[in-house]
Amino acid sequence: MKTSTVFNKLISGILLIWFPFQLSALDAHLSLYTFNSPDGAFTELCLYINAGELERKMVDSINGQSVVEYTLVISDHATELVVYADRFRLSGPVGEEPENFYDIRRIPVENGDYRVDLTLIDALNPENELNRTTDFSVSFQPEVLEFSTIQLLFSASPDDDFQSRFVKNGFRMEIAPLNYFPPGVDRMYFYNEIYGLQTAFPGEEHYALGIELKRRGSNEVMMSTFSRRSVGEVDPVLRSVDISELGSGEYLLTINAVNREQEIIGSTTTLFYRHNPILDEELVEEQLVTFDNSFVQDLDTEELVYSLKAIAPLISPQDVTRLNNILRNKKDDQMRYFLFETWCNVDPYEPQNSYEQFMEVARAVDKMYYSGFGRGFETDRGRIFLRYGRPDDIENVQTETDAPPYEVWTYSRLPGTGQTEVKFVFYNPSLAGNMYELLHTNARGELNNPNWIRDLYQNAPNIHEGPNYHQVDGIQDGFNRRAIDVFTDN
Repeated sequence: MKTSTVFNKLISGILLIWFPFQLSALDAHLSLYTFNSPDGAFTELCLYINAGELERKMVDSINGQSVVEYTLVISDHATELVVYADRFRLSGPVGEEPENFYDIRRIPVENGDYRVDLTLIDALNPENELNRTTDFSVSFQPEVLEFSTIQLLFSASPDDDFQSRFVKNGFRMEIAPLNYFPPGVDRMYFYNEIYGLQTAFPGEEHYALGIELKRRGSNEVMMSTFSRRSVGEVDPVLRSVDISELGSGEYLLTINAVNREQEIIGSTTTLFYRHNPILDEELVEEQLVTFDNSFVQDLDTEELVYSLKAIAPLISPQDVTRLNNILRNKKDDQMRYFLFETWCNVDPYEPQNSYEQFMEVARAVDKMYYSGFGRGFETDRGRIFLRYGRPDDIENVQTETDAPPYEVWTYSRLPGTGQTEVKFVFYNPSLAGNMYELLHTNARGELNNPNWIRDLYQNAPNIHEGPNYHQVDGIQDGFNRRAIDVFTDN
């Protein structure tokens, strides 16, 4: 399906704001949503494709078109059985310039945990290929108050083409990829379904729907509204909110089901990203906090050095040399100004609040990963934790005979990048205390080591599989040799 002007400008905006490193040639994003219905649960898979990275065939002397082929395979995590597989050919819009496009598929599923494998190929350049893997769960129960996944939208307009897979409940909805709202988008639409209301509100004809916006990491409520809704088998909620006054940052949208005693009976929350540079500039100009009266003036030399070392994972590559020189000179005014400047860029509205929240996490990370050879946040694990946040899963392996202790961290979605199913492998080849090093990751812009399997099992070359020592493709099966399985299936 052809996208609107908003989506056509979206990918370039995300590259500027969220992706600090160059993407691979073929770029796409898969979003998954789960819903219930009288016929059973289903997942809605939305595939967004950056047409700028595809070859184009000319349909006439002026206009061109992109074509992709993609394969979807859904397998049950518990049994590893394939529950759905299909292959599609998708043509982009015809035009003078490449236009991004997307596709939606609705697939029936039962309650369970699933894995989705996506293969996307440029039909005009088969060497241009992208593979993605992600997980999702379905757990709808009868007669229980539950919510579908919240879908964040650029727009929603009435449409009576009920046969179209782009139309739901009488509305054509344009989903916002990556839950990201770029400059110029001043209204956010969202769609959600609420089930089990008759059980949650017995004997009631109405309930209260509460909508709340908060800045992530803050208790400040940016918006709060309530509306009266009818109690039925399903309540499809389609609403919009004004986001023109939200500065750049991460926000939480929460939907609450509230009874007449103003008690929250159930709720669901999703995260979204807002980029609003014009408002950011206005807030900086209007803010009462200046360098001379800011929080950095209360920090002594020891606290300044500690804080600057802690924020190093957040610093852009072009500012690393500057930060190192400032730490080497240890002049209080230089350190204070760099710290103040950094947090005004992170949060121009409340830099002190954001700084204090970050430092609370940094101190915990320092303690958690302290090794005796520097601060805990200066280790590889500490740096990754502060840059991307807490991983969704950590697999710690201490007992493999042929490998040193190692950990595999999994991020179902890597904050600030939009990448999904990102893995980091850390290992401790020296066996000294907490000295784990980053060995390999599939995160863009971080260490990618094609020989990580060889290096992890370097003390057991007899189990290597591959044409030679420099190209190890795997290891022989054996008791408790789990690294490859953990990395690929964790």
